[in-house]
Amino acid sequence: MTMKNPCKAPHLGYCLVCKNANTLAECFINGRYEALPGSDYVCYIKEISSSGRSLLSAGCKLASECTGVQESCEPDLVAGKMVCTSCGFLKNDDNFFTCNYDNNIDVCSCSGDPHCRQFWQSRHGPPLSLNASCTYILATDICFPVGQFSFGITGQFGWKFPGGKGRFIRNIDIVFYYQQRNMETLHLEQGIIKKNGTDAVTNFPETYKGASMAQIGALFRVTLPNGVVVYWDGAYAIRIEVNANQKVCGLCGQHGRTKDFKGFDLSVSVEQLRSCPSLNVTTTAPKRALSVEEFMNSWYAGGNGQFGCDVPCP
Repeated sequence: MTMKNPCKAPHLGYCLVCKNANTLAECFINGRYEALPGSDYVCYIKEISSSGRSLLSAGCKLASECTGVQESCEPDLVAGKMVCTSCGFLKNDDNFFTCNYDNNIDVCSCSGDPHCRQFWQSRHGPPLSLNASCTYILATDICFPVGQFSFGITGQFGWKFPGGKGRFIRNIDIVFYYQQRNMETLHLEQGIIKKNGTDAVTNFPETYKGASMAQIGALFRVTLPNGVVVYWDGAYAIRIEVNANQKVCGLCGQHGRTKDFKGFDLSVSVEQLRSCPSLNVTTTAPKRALSVEEFMNSWYAGGNGQFGCDVPCP
């Protein structure tokens, strides 16, 4: 059996399900594991031994191979749990937000405090730590040189508790053009997707102005007319998938295939996106910012009323 490796390892892998594993250590495969809710764990084998046997941890005593792997990589819901029966990658564990299972797709993921892995980064690279409390552009195709606009994704950063240490992306706005003439908006907040910011989607799958929305396990998926895909856990984590040929920029950076970045991609926004002169962004596109703070300021998209967002701009 062959399948696309979920994390761009040099070998094809087998996907196996560990039943009744008691600890995470019982389901380690070459130093990594994939977790299911409860006491079951999914293991992914990254290499094939010289004898052709799969390298399986000793704890996976009741493992079974996946069969009929599908390119679309949709998981099956079995007995109330997401298991890997016809899929090369499990979509409801945290590692999904940082793994890339398609060589033609670049992935940006933001979660936690928040920490973002940009489009050009591998899942093993250090994340970009963003200390923010306002709204910023995560990804868009309004990039240097400016051409035709098709989408923009902004994230509202804030504290979980006012004055606390932990910060995360509180909600997300997706703007896109439908049939290249009507600008549409989807608002994602607290496990709810709203069309045009007002009408909540109650039944999935749903199609709206060329965008499709689905719920896969614990995740929400939004596919835009231009092919950009957004996964959201309904709370604090977002994964953005962009085709390698799609122009993209923002806090998520650019594609790394044709760039020789050293460190993070701190390319600043174009002048057309800068609406706050008081932030004093002096670097011009397509150059890189002098600091992470200037980089973030260049992608500022507005105040949000959250504690700590004291930028004197609209």
